[in-house]
Amino acid sequence: MITIVNKRVVSGQPNHESCSSAIFGIFAAFTVDATVYFKEQFLDGDAWKSRWLESQHKSDYGQWKLTAGNFYGDAEKDKGLQTSQDAHFYALSARFEPFSNEGKPLVIQFTVKHEQKIDCGGAT
Repeated sequence: MITIVNKRVVSGQPNHESCSSAIFGIFAAFTVDATVYFKEQFLDGDAWKSRWLESQHKSDYGQWKLTAGNFYGDAEKDKGLQTSQDAHFYALSARFEPFSNEGKPLVIQFTVKHEQKIDCGGAT
């Protein structure tokens, strides 16, 4: 969340009252048009299972579990899906509404946290 007090941005340009308004103007010019098409934070416990589909393509896929892992800042807010079995493949997908990003860049962002010491894990 960004809060600006007593600063004005006109047409995406700062009014140059201070350095902070100039920095905000540059930031606002790049973020004003951003649209989030899909976001998952796993804040509602096991309800993720109704939104995400585990692949049935192979019968030997590993099982996912919801956890903050061993290292976190907030045990509830930092939860995510963790692979729970060594030496298994994992496949998971989720639906989202169709969209068009024609003429705009598409950014796909996710976080991977490796807590095990693995020499060859296939996810480097």
